[in-house]
Amino acid sequence: GRETGPSKVRSRFFTSPELGQLPHGMANMIYKDPSPDGQTVRVTFELPSSIWAERVNLVGDFNDWDTTRDEMRQGRSDGAWRITLTLPAGKAYQFRYLVNGRDWHNDWHADRYAPNRFGTDNSVVTT
Repeated sequence: GRETGPSKVRSRFFTSPELGQLPHGMANMIYKDPSPDGQTVRVTFELPSSIWAERVNLVGDFNDWDTTRDEMRQGRSDGAWRITLTLPAGKAYQFRYLVNGRDWHNDWHADRYAPNRFGTDNSVVTT
């Protein structure tokens, strides 16, 4: 049968010297909520409140790798960074997080990874 309701894909967020180590167990989440007609999926990317950043942008195939378009927002109640995009179903999208306009990071527990032209990998989310 078809899955109903949001699915949760647990992901461990990147660590780097600039951002510090996340405490053990701190994880980001990717929530996937398919539309009733199956044509689109609402995908929410969430990063923990422990991320020390002025700005985090979600950058990828879905926004033509525009580094300023999809800025994540911090929640007032929990401080977590979030953004929700509605994407066509049945596709795979490469993406990365851009922290403070200069530091590129992957979601190391994305659905999969794909090599990029810079010799590193991009995260991939499937809908």
